[in-house]
Order: sequence, then structure tokens, then C-alpha cells
Amino acid sequence: MKYYHIIYNSSEKPMNGGVGFGIRTATEGTPDGLLNAIKDVKFFTDDWETYKDKPTPAQMKENPASIESVAKNYAVTSITDDQGKVYYMIARRAYVGFDYGFYKNGKPTRPGNYVIDYYIFDSTPESSAYEILYEKAKAESNHFIPKSVQPTEDNEEMKEISLGAQSPLAITEKPFTADIENALDKDVVKLFFTYLQSKQRGKKLVLKTNEEKALRLTADLYRMLDTESAKSVRTYVNLRSEGINENFDIFFIYEDYPHQIYSGLYDYVEFDTAPMPDTDEAHTFAEDLENWVLSSFQDNKADIDDILKWLLMPEYNTVKLLSKQTNDAFFRYCIQPDNFVYNNFKDVKGNLNDEFLKVLCPYTKKSSGNANRFNLLVTEVMQEATPESLLGLVQDYKHFQNLGFNLEEITEEVKLNVCTQLLSDVKLFKMILDTLTLEGIQKFFVKSLFEEKKEYLETGILDYKILDLYKLFLTDRDMEEKDSVLYERFMKRDMPQEIFKNLVDEFYGCDTDLKINFFCNVLLNGYKPFKTVWPYIEHYLHNSNNTYDFLKIFESKLEDCDYAPMFYYSICKNKRALTTAATMPKLTDILAKNAALKALVENNYEKDGLYEGYYQELKNSCKENPEMTLKSVLQNVINFLKVRDMKFIILMHYLDIVINGNTQKAEYLKDDEIKLLYDEINDQKNAEVFQNLLPKFVAIAKSGKIQPVDLAKRYRCYDSQAHTIDMLYDLVPENDKGWIDMISVVIKEVNHKSFNEAFDLAHKFGMDAGSMEKLFIKAYEKDYKAYKFKNKIKRFFKVIAKIFTKKEDGTKQEKDANKPAANKKGNNKINQQKDA
Repeated sequence: MKYYHIIYNSSEKPMNGGVGFGIRTATEGTPDGLLNAIKDVKFFTDDWETYKDKPTPAQMKENPASIESVAKNYAVTSITDDQGKVYYMIARRAYVGFDYGFYKNGKPTRPGNYVIDYYIFDSTPESSAYEILYEKAKAESNHFIPKSVQPTEDNEEMKEISLGAQSPLAITEKPFTADIENALDKDVVKLFFTYLQSKQRGKKLVLKTNEEKALRLTADLYRMLDTESAKSVRTYVNLRSEGINENFDIFFIYEDYPHQIYSGLYDYVEFDTAPMPDTDEAHTFAEDLENWVLSSFQDNKADIDDILKWLLMPEYNTVKLLSKQTNDAFFRYCIQPDNFVYNNFKDVKGNLNDEFLKVLCPYTKKSSGNANRFNLLVTEVMQEATPESLLGLVQDYKHFQNLGFNLEEITEEVKLNVCTQLLSDVKLFKMILDTLTLEGIQKFFVKSLFEEKKEYLETGILDYKILDLYKLFLTDRDMEEKDSVLYERFMKRDMPQEIFKNLVDEFYGCDTDLKINFFCNVLLNGYKPFKTVWPYIEHYLHNSNNTYDFLKIFESKLEDCDYAPMFYYSICKNKRALTTAATMPKLTDILAKNAALKALVENNYEKDGLYEGYYQELKNSCKENPEMTLKSVLQNVINFLKVRDMKFIILMHYLDIVINGNTQKAEYLKDDEIKLLYDEINDQKNAEVFQNLLPKFVAIAKSGKIQPVDLAKRYRCYDSQAHTIDMLYDLVPENDKGWIDMISVVIKEVNHKSFNEAFDLAHKFGMDAGSMEKLFIKAYEKDYKAYKFKNKIKRFFKVIAKIFTKKEDGTKQEKDANKPAANKKGNNKINQQKDA
């Protein structure tokens, strides 16, 4: 039994360096992942302060045995490393008084040092491994380190794990056996049923008892359980921390547990005074188990294992609520498989027992070994099947399959016999096929047996499954002549379309062109009408990368309206070649001879855009040969197709204006049409036509169909030397000089005039004051505000000047009135001199 031994404590030189607590040593070759997992263990918390009667350093120095009053902790659980590897642990944590300094100089040091001793198993521990928990190891067996926790200067185990550095522990396979009796404590049965009750409730179990009882019951429990069940039961002895954790299922506490009990969070039991649980399991099995564990325990181990394995099975909680027959069958299958026979799958009426099978099926999938008995029994009965018994057995098989049983191994073993019986009669074959479904029965097929029954294809009985069966009946030589076989055996007798398409896919695989060629040949040879064949061709064309010229392949059918969908497809796929100015007359001629084809073009005109490329080519040829372009538009679109395509209509109007100067046409066009004509003229960059129709463009620009800025920029583009004032007269109607949007665009955005220049232009153009203000606010807001502010200041100073001038004149007149008359003349003379 392989194990790793790991010691954790406070020492002078831990394994990974430093001083103090850390892994002291470990078995040579212990995986790093396991060592890291041990470092992360959290359930051995430092509980030293929770012990009220713990000895002082002086007491331990005087009486080393006083440390024994501090109870040890034990853990039986599993841990997982960072790679997901699961290990099984049996560990003890013991307080040992002083740390390593004591063993250097004999002086008491900090109390509370402890040693955690781990025995770790990388596979299921044997039952004897748990005997170490008795703390009664035989001389040649493993024991927890240190054997004595007393801090004495001659404690060699403590000195070894405390001082200096310690070498890795040697790899050994010492036993774990203890000096014990071949009997268990009777209370271990009560412990088991108490734990089982909590497990069924989905709760953790906290048990209160004394230290000796807890350790004995723990060791007895693991010895009583079978090894597989034991590794799934996790126990912690002497819980000191508050609350429970997820690492364990059973927790033992002692009388001095330092925290409050919250029994609602877990099942709490004061074990010494608690009765045997009042459960069906205890009533049924407790007495027998007590007798067996008290007598020769090992002699009764097989019977004990059967019962405990049964009660601890995850499926037990489901099965125990079911019928007695199901319980008996499941117990035999899982615990005593040699006593389970095929009839145990059935109920008292001889029908398959679904109640039992629905529990059994998931159980067989948990591990390969769980399905062994099922596979053996089903294989035996199907190997012995006859035509008379086959239907019943196949129905059982079908039932097993529907319930989800894995039947692959069974099928491989029995297929030859089952297939022979299946094909003994075509009606029997169909009946079983219907009962089991093709998916279920296909597993039994042996091709060589089918090839001997080729006549079954001709009966018609199997047509509904022929898609899946034809390969079985046809030989490799039959399959070499694919076209012939496909038509003669299947298409000729009008096999349903969906089935036949699947057959075609099977025959030709991913080669879509071979499939299309097959159907084209059917048409060319006149085997089937177009309406029958075209849906197949159309289906496969969606997945083809080739462009088929059906107009050429089926040239003799160009006037056949039935072929219109095929020809329309070909026109769409080849539209670049068929819809040029050079080839369009030929296409028009084809459409003229096939009304159905022409209707398809017209009905799908917008969606498929067949004439887009043609339009672009004509648009580009306007300048070179407008007369020929106009003729082509009229002949192939306007006067031919029952569609109203504004692109071509506008192009026609434009060409008419260019060729005939017929600008009066614009008078009859709607605003939207004028806008399209405007765009066409600009695309063609025709300045002459632009100028001729400018008044019309100005009119719809006012309504918003053309943006003023676009119209003004186009004007400037066509006449880069035009004066701004001329642009205003051309683009702004005489009666609408308040059209600020256009005026601001012409002056500011297009001609980039300054505020002063704009001011002069507005006056010259004859704008009224209100319109001018709107213009300047829109286009020159900042400049206009500055202008107004400046004028306001000027007016202010003029007013002030007038006020002071009037006041001075009044004072002077008053003084002159008060002077003697004789002086007035002299004064006037003086004033005249001053004025001079």
C-alpha cells in the first residue's frame, strides 16, 4: 500500500527554508502538487487559546505530562492538487508544548507549538490503514509522529523534527496495524445509522462525546466500512473552531467545545445519551450488525460489507422508496450479482420492470464494471434467439435502448445470429424494423447477408426505408454504374422527391456538378418532363460554383415556356455577359419569344437587378453616341418591358434634351423626377443643359428637393468666372430676395465674401433691411454684432455732443443779454476775432 508521509511543525529549518512553521519533511519523491496542497490545508486551525486548562510553560517544564491534557485533533478526508489529482488523508494534529528552541538549550520557549502528521494515499487506502487512529500501533507499524508529545529533553522524535535540517523520509511500506481485538464497539452501529440519517437529510453531523470514545468510534467506523465506501466518509475529531466546513461530513466535539451549538445548521447529537435513530434502515439492519461487530468481526465482514455498501449507495435513497421487488432486484444486481438472472429484469407479470430498469440504467453507466452482469445476461439470451423468440427479445432490446442502456458490446457479440433471424422473412424484418427502428436494428446488420436477399428491394415493402437500406442490398459492382442504377432502380418509378435527393447525395457525395449533369441528361434524353426534373436541378444549383449556360445547353427549348425558370436562372447567373449594350438585343429577342421568361424578368426586375450593368454602360456612352444610346433604351427597356424604371426614364429624358433640345419636357415632370434629371445632368457634367434648366432647378430647390448649397456649387463648377451678383440674379428669383438660405450660400459658402463685401452685395442686389439683417445674423453673426455695437457707440457720442453744445449756447446768450449795449459792438468784434 503506497503512501506519502508528511510532517508539518515549527522547526529550526523547515523543508522550504526560513524558520518556524512549515513542512518539516516528506517522503522522498512526494509530488510538488501534493506538497502545495498540504500548504493550503485550512482545517487545522491554531486552537491553543481555546483550551481553558492548558498548562503554562512553567507547568510543562515541571511536569511535561501536563501537555497531554490538550486533546489532539484527527482528520480523515481527501484533498485535491492543482491538477485535479485526488489524494486520501489520515492526519493528526498534536500540541507539543514548546517550539524548537527548547531542544537547543532546554529553556521553555513560546508555548503552543504543534505537529501535524499526514499519511497520504494516492489510491484507495486498505482497511488496515485506519488502525493508526487507535494510537496503539504495533512495533513494526506506522504511528503518528511524535509518539510522545511531552516536551522533554530526551524526546528524540521531537528533537529530530525540530533541530537543524531533516533529510527526506525514506520510502517504506510499513503496515498500519494496531494491537486491537477482533471486535468493534457496539456503538459504531449507532454511529453509522446516525451518519446515514444525516446524509439522507443532506446535512452535516456534529457528535458530542468524550475524547476516548470519539477516537475509538472513528477508527471502528472506518474498519467496519468497505474500502470504497470508507474513502467517501470524511471525519474530523475534536472540532475547536466555530461552525462547520465543507471538508468533512462528521465532526466530533468534546465537553469543552468553546462555542455555541447551532443545531439548526447541522444535525447535532449528544451521542452518549442518544438512542438508535428511528429509521427504516436501523430497524431492519441494526440488530444484525451489532451482533456481527461484537462477535468475530472479520468472519462477518462480507455480510457487513454487503449491507453497508447497499445503504451507502447513492441510488439507495431512490430505490428504498420503490417496490420490494425493485429493491430485491437492485440489491442482487449491485451487491450479489451472481444471484441475478435475466428474469430479474422483469416483474411478476413477465414484463420488463421499468421501475427497476430506470434506476439500473444510470448505475450501469457510472463505471464499466457496473454493466458487466447486464451485458452478460442480455448477450446470452440473444445468442440463443430463434425466429420465434426473436421478436420478443428484440422488443426487450428496443426497450433497453429507449431507456438509455449502452448496448454496443452486446450488439457486436450477437449481430450475426440476430441478422440471420431478421432476414429469414421480409415481413418479419419489416415488423422488427418498425418495432426497433432503423437506428436500433442497424447495429445488427451484416452486409453479406443482405446482398443475398437483393429481391427484397423489389417487393415494395421496404420502400419507406430504402434510403438507408439500398447500399446493403447492392453490391460494389452494382454501384459502379451510378447513373444507370440511380435512374432505373429509383427515379424511373417516381420515388418521392426528398428521398430521391438523399439518394443522389449518397451516390455522388459532394460533387454537385455530377448531380446536375445527371438530371440534365435525364431532360436531354426525354426520360422525365421538365417540371419533374427542374426542382432537383434548382436544389443543387444553390451549392454549385459553376455557371451553367442553360440557354446554350437547351437551345432547342428556348421557346418552351416550361423551361422559363431554368433560362431565367441562367440569365441571372450570366447577366454580366448577357446584359451588355452589345448583347442586349439578343436577350430582348429571346425574351420576346418566351412570354413566361419575359414575365419572370419583369416580375423580378427590382429584386434581381438584371439591367443595372446595362444601365451603367448606357450612362457612360451618352456623350459618345447619344442617339444610339437613346435608341437602345427605347428598344430594350422603355418600349419593351412592362416595368417603370425611373433610371431609364430619366436617362431617356436627358438624351431627348441633349439630342433635340427639348427642355419643355421638364415642364411636365414632377419635382422628384426633376431632381433625378438634375442628378443625371450633373453625373454627365453637362453645363449647357444645366444652364438651360436652371430656373426649374431653382424652383424645386426652393421646395427643398435640391439643397441650395449643392445647386450653388454646381453653378460655380460649371461657370467658375461668374460674378457673385450674377449668381444671385440667376439663383434667387426676383420676387424672393428674402430667400436667405440661397443668398447666404452664394455669398458666404460658395464665394467666401467678407462681411463688408456681403454688405455691399446685399445693397446692390436690392435686399430690404429686414432681409439683410436675417442674412447677416445667419452668415456673419459675429461681424454683424460688432458692426451694430460700433454704430451704437457712435450714436451715443453724437447725442452727448448735441447736449453739451445746446447748454453752452444757452449760457452765452444769457451773458450777452446782461452786458451793456455799448459794449456789445466791441465784444462782437472781439468774438469775431476769436472766431477768425
